[in-house]
Amino acid sequence: MSIVNLNDHFSVSGELNKQQLSELIENGLTMLINVRPDNETDQQKTSREWKLLCDSLGVSYQHIPVNSGCYAKQQIALFKQVLEQQNGLVHCFCRSGTRAAHLWALSQKEQSSFQQLQRICSSKGYDLSAIKDYFAD
Repeated sequence: MSIVNLNDHFSVSGELNKQQLSELIENGLTMLINVRPDNETDQQKTSREWKLLCDSLGVSYQHIPVNSGCYAKQQIALFKQVLEQQNGLVHCFCRSGTRAAHLWALSQKEQSSFQQLQRICSSKGYDLSAIKDYFAD
């Protein structure tokens, strides 16, 4: 799974392995955000396992479970709050990286237009057209 930087402080991917997490830490990672609900697939780590791993490696961990295509206002607000409280590098993962990219874009909608965020995300391989209606309000 490749790591995709959406800006200088935030990256996304599908589920990581321990080596990828170690590489992110070597590059200054301070927070890992998991947006996968537990038991989404049979062989994924649980949030508890990710928390224990992050604790052992000295990285902050946040679990904000989101079902694909369903972004509640509370989840977006929590995601934005978590990002605003971080001074270092943050990485967010889900199954493919799409939900992570969508949540990031939704958390940025007060500062940037849909078109600006779509340009950023589409240049990195993530399409925001499925969440365009979230930018209408």
